[in-house]
Amino acid sequence: MTTKIERIRQHFLSGRSLTQLEAIGLYGAFRLAARVHDLKAQGMKIDTLMKEDPNGSPYAEYRLRSARVR
Repeated sequence: MTTKIERIRQHFLSGRSLTQLEAIGLYGAFRLAARVHDLKAQGMKIDTLMKEDPNGSPYAEYRLRSARVR
């Protein structure tokens, strides 16, 4: 059985972004920011994009940093 952090790592490695709401629904992960912090400590380059929902409440969308040069 894989751990939540391993499933989240694979999610990012597949090229997909992830929000807290998605993490709860997909992986039962209620502390996504903490798992992202752990993955960053392990060397993953994860970017945080702050967004707003339709009601104006902020939320974070995380994604693996692209390797391409801008």
